[in-house]
Amino acid sequence: MRVISGVKKGFKLAAGNTGKIRPTTARTRKVIFDVLGEKIRESNVLDVFAGSGSLGIEALSRGAAKVTFIEKSRYAISILRENLQKTGFQSEAVIFSSPADLAFKTLARSTFKFDLIFADPPYHQSLAQSTISAVEEYDLLVNEGWLILEHSKRNESELSVVHMNLAKRKKQGETLVSFYRHV
Repeated sequence: MRVISGVKKGFKLAAGNTGKIRPTTARTRKVIFDVLGEKIRESNVLDVFAGSGSLGIEALSRGAAKVTFIEKSRYAISILRENLQKTGFQSEAVIFSSPADLAFKTLARSTFKFDLIFADPPYHQSLAQSTISAVEEYDLLVNEGWLILEHSKRNESELSVVHMNLAKRKKQGETLVSFYRHV
């Protein structure tokens, strides 16, 4: 797995044991960042269910100002830290080592908001809707901010939003990438 563009283009990232971490594929990352384009520059990003950190690190490589990573697995955090060290992005990163719901509550108390939120919850745990609900409930996005949600194409029609509009949806095999814009 490599960084696909930006100042760290070509850097090899550790993926860890694929049974424990399901990194976003290069093809899916390319789709995501092609849609976002220049929105990445100087943005404050939240990478939820970060795993190896490939989405957040790709954002940093493309000019994001700061990425906050949320990951509960100690194993995945060790891979994430290794990848941040390899790329030299430690000072632009904050890691929350906790379940997403607890990190969301902590972030909400800080009143800090994000320009972009990447969320790639484990498909088998049906966390896509609860992630959308938490982002809206805790008001984590700036006006016009984006939630980019990777989820199984099996729950395509089940997802509902209140304060966001579905701007675009891309299919990548069994994965759907939904781009929601905060209104």
